[in-house]
Amino acid sequence: MARITYRERYQLQSYPLQEGVRVEAYWRDDEAGVGPAASVYVNDEEILRLDCFGGSLGHCHVNLLQAMDRYACQHVWFYPPATARQHVEWAMHDLVVNLPMCLRHHDDPAIHGTGLDAAALREIEPQVKAYLLELIQRMEKEDGGKGK
Repeated sequence: MARITYRERYQLQSYPLQEGVRVEAYWRDDEAGVGPAASVYVNDEEILRLDCFGGSLGHCHVNLLQAMDRYACQHVWFYPPATARQHVEWAMHDLVVNLPMCLRHHDDPAIHGTGLDAAALREIEPQVKAYLLELIQRMEKEDGGKGK
């Protein structure tokens, strides 16, 4: 599979979940949108990306490389129009509730068979959420409170 790389990830924090699984939280600023985002990697493949851009731009990507290889497109669902903070709330729901579905629907047996440490996921979820909200607050201060 081809690797997808993004250069517009700023202030990245990594949260190890378990062996071979990590969550990265960061600020995105590129053609797709501007705002906080988080990605889940299993064996260094991005399995879930949560883009909390606010307005009608917030969305979630599932099994990015697999979808691109199989369908030449990405599996994306959009969040209802809301603030970036509200998108963070929905994204954390996706992280805790929908991540196992992403793994189960992956073609790679090494990813498909990954069992998640539910306790570790519940432990890092509030840390990831707090960091994404902190990024929003920082950016609002920088732009005089005009943030999303």
